This record gives sequence, structure tokens and C-alpha cells, in this order.
Amino acid sequence: MKQSVALLGRILKEKKCRWVEPDVRDKIVNFTKMKTIKTNIPVNKLFELIGVSSTFNTLVALVDSITLQSSDSSDIQFLSSVAVSPSGLIGVSDVGRNQILLFSHQGAFVASVGEKGSGPGQMLQPRGVSFDRSGDILAADHGNARVNIYDPSGKFSHDFRLKAGAPLAVIEDSSSYFVVTSSLVETGTIQKYSQDGQFLSSFGRSPQILRKIGIPINGGSIALGDHDILYYVHPADYDLQIFDVQGNLLREVVNPTGSFRSPTQPPKAITPSAIDAWNRSWDIIKALVYTKPGVLLLTYQDRSQSADTISNVIDVFDGAGNFLTGGIRTDFLPMCSDTNGLIYAFKQTPGSLLSAKNPTVYVFRLCPLPGGNKP
Repeated sequence: MKQSVALLGRILKEKKCRWVEPDVRDKIVNFTKMKTIKTNIPVNKLFELIGVSSTFNTLVALVDSITLQSSDSSDIQFLSSVAVSPSGLIGVSDVGRNQILLFSHQGAFVASVGEKGSGPGQMLQPRGVSFDRSGDILAADHGNARVNIYDPSGKFSHDFRLKAGAPLAVIEDSSSYFVVTSSLVETGTIQKYSQDGQFLSSFGRSPQILRKIGIPINGGSIALGDHDILYYVHPADYDLQIFDVQGNLLREVVNPTGSFRSPTQPPKAITPSAIDAWNRSWDIIKALVYTKPGVLLLTYQDRSQSADTISNVIDVFDGAGNFLTGGIRTDFLPMCSDTNGLIYAFKQTPGSLLSAKNPTVYVFRLCPLPGGNKP
């Protein structure tokens, strides 16, 4: 067995092939356009054989660091999400300011988008920000249960209201908007809308554990990959759901290393110490980032650590949802990627995501993956 494992490792190196789970669907394999070898050998063992070290410094390399300009108009009060436009603008959704803040790629403050309120172009607790392919700004206006669209300069264009729930994140493909909502329904946590804001369909589901314990944990990370593939995961449940843009479920990947801890029944005694212990008994997924060429980073926070310790854990998948490597611990939190495949991350500090006005954005590139081939 040991010889056959070693031989497989050499084959993967020489043929520049990638490990693929035995039960992977042909439909997924085909769209990745890669050679495959099927094996039952544990993926971590295989990666060990072909010389891959699962550390943050071998996963990515630092390209740049950008300090966001601090001023009365641009100091971030409560960061919720980050996105990078096709032209390189950095957009930050600030729940505290009720605005989207725009910064240049050098960190200079460019503009604030929107203001607190419920009128046209105004926002209440914008939970998510993204850019479409033309550079228009999409804001998940959570407090007003709608999505706001602004032109690349920040001028308000139009909005549309959700059929149900309130938006937590929004992304766009060439013809539709996909909105993650706060509706704690069994199915339909992702809602699809046309370009003119007409509701089309809903799909995706919230974790059964939340309905079982009766705790409303909202949230969800969504990413759009190549070949019109959508990736979605709920923060309290390591169930990576992969869809096509029609909402058809292609695949699910559930806690591949078994390390993620899902919520349990909350304590009957509601005391500060009991609640703190319960909070630290389960982990939370923080971000899902798809980056070219065809790699998905899922980051969760290991909350078993003490309150003064940040321990993020990154698992890595290819575009088909095949687990590549994981358990990579770091205090960096990857938040988004740009059209060049660069990854944008913040360095977390105990107590909150951001402790300083304004934070440094760290830009990384992905290091070569196993076998010397491009991912």
C-alpha cells in the first residue's frame, strides 16, 4: 500500500494531474477541464506525499499592503464586507455609517455612497457590497429590505425590494442578481432576481440545527465562480452548497476534515459564563472567496480559543468543490478577490475585526498548487 501511494504521488507530479474524490460528479469534472486520477487515499496524506505544506505562508504570498485613508469622512465604524471593482476601487460596507466607502487601490479615500435613511439611495445597515462587471455598486440594504444599485461614481441608479427577508449579500452574473437573505426558511435562502429587479426563483437552505435549537443565526457567504457556478455556505453550518445559476444543486461538501464544530443546544441557565461557554463550543464561518484560476477559500473561526486569541482556519477547494488542503491557521481573514485573482484580507484582532482607523488591507497572490500545475 505504501509503495502504491508513493507511486500515485509521482504520477500526479509527472502527469500534472489533480486529486479528485471518487464520487465526484462527471458534470463538475467536465467544467473544470482538468485531468483526473481517482483514488481512495486520504487527501491530506496525498498532499504530504507530493510535498505540500498546509501553512498560510505556503498557500499565499504577500503582494501589497494598502492602508485605507483615515478622515472624518472615511473612518470605518463597523465593517461588514469588502469588494474590489474591475477598475481596482476598494468598496467597504460600513454598517455603523450606513454607507459604502470607496477607496483607491493606493488607499486614498474616494467617496462615500449613500446616507442613513429609507429614501431613494439611502441605506440602513448595509450588510454587503459588490461590483458588477461594469463597475456599478451593489449594496445589500439590510434595514430597508432591498438592494440598491449605484453607478461607478456612487450616484444612485435604482433599487429593488426583496420578496421576503432582508439582504445580507448580493452578487451579479451577466443576467441576474443573487441575494442571500435573512429568512430562516428551510429552503430559499438565496433569491434570484432579473436585471430589472423581478423575482425569479429561490434556492439554497438554512441549517437544520438552527431550526432544531431555535436560535436565529443569520448570515451566509456566496461566491460566483467560473462556468456560472455559485457557492454558498451558512456561517453556522459547514455545508458548502454548489449550484448552477438556475439554482440546481450540483454538489454538497460537508465538513471535509471534521474539525468544524456546529452549534449545540444552548444552555438552560442563562448566565454570562454559561452563554460564553456555549458560544465557544461552536465555530463560525467568516468568508467564502473564489479566486482565479479556480480556487475556493473557505475561512472559519475556531472559537474554542480564549477571548484574546484569533484563530481563523482556511480550507481550500478547487472549482469543482474537491477538498485540496485545509486546517491552515492564521489571524488573516480573506474577504474578497479581484479580477486578476489577487486576494484581499484584513488582519484580525481580538474583540473585533478592526481595531484601528483605518485598517491595512493585505493583498496576496495564490501560490502554485500541487503538481506544479496552475489551479
